Amino acid sequence: LESDGNTFTVSGTLFGQSMPRLIRLGEYRLETYLDGVMLVFSHLDVPGIIGWIGSLLGEENVNIAQMSVGRAGDVPGGKAIGVLNLDTVPPEETMAQLQDHEGIERVQVIQLPASGALPAWLVYSLE
Repeated sequence: LESDGNTFTVSGTLFGQSMPRLIRLGEYRLETYLDGVMLVFSHLDVPGIIGWIGSLLGEENVNIAQMSVGRAGDVPGGKAIGVLNLDTVPPEETMAQLQDHEGIERVQVIQLPASGALPAWLVYSLE
C-alpha cells in the first residue's frame, strides 16, 4: 500500500467464504477480524497495558468482542500493536485517556461494516 509517498505492508486472508482477517500490519504479525468497530493502538510490549485498556473500556461500558496483539519481531519488550473489535465506539474522553498513557504511542478507531454486511459503496454499485 502506498500513500503520501510512504509504503506500508498489509496482509490479509480469508477463512471460508466470508471471514476476512488482517494477519500483518507493517512489521507486526497478528490475526484480527476485519469488521465492525476496531480500536487499533501501537504500544510498548510491557505488562499491564492490555489490562489497563480493558479496565478503562469496561468502566465506560464498552464491550470487547475480540482482541488481537502482535509484536514487532520475536523479542519481548519492544514495540507492539493491538486491535480490539468493540461493540460500540469509545467516548472521546476515553480515547483521550488512551492516547495520554505513556506506554501507548498511537490509538485510532476504524469503523468497518458489521460481519456479513457489505460496504455501502458496494451495495450501491450492485443495485
